Amino acid sequence: MGESMPVCDPDRYRRAGCLSEQTGTCSTAAVSESDAEIVVDWDECEANAVCESIVPEIFTVDENDMLQVSNFHPPAELLDKVQEAVDMCPKRALFLKRAGS
Repeated sequence: MGESMPVCDPDRYRRAGCLSEQTGTCSTAAVSESDAEIVVDWDECEANAVCESIVPEIFTVDENDMLQVSNFHPPAELLDKVQEAVDMCPKRALFLKRAGS
């Protein structure tokens, strides 16, 4: 009963190399059409092609099983699909951020 729950310390995990230094968010609500930039955490990406299946106009996996991004600044008409790809990434290796931030 007196046992306390562990506290999540992101800095501890980052120092240990478990978390990326990438800034951005898997929650894409704060990014607008005019300033969206795709960020890939290459250390986490497994190139499993979930993103490619959602928006092949932006994401492809090449013959070497490496993710290729054709446009890191997606056009407005594809932003909803890019947001879905970010949200569906099983490794949480994709992020959207405001361009220039």
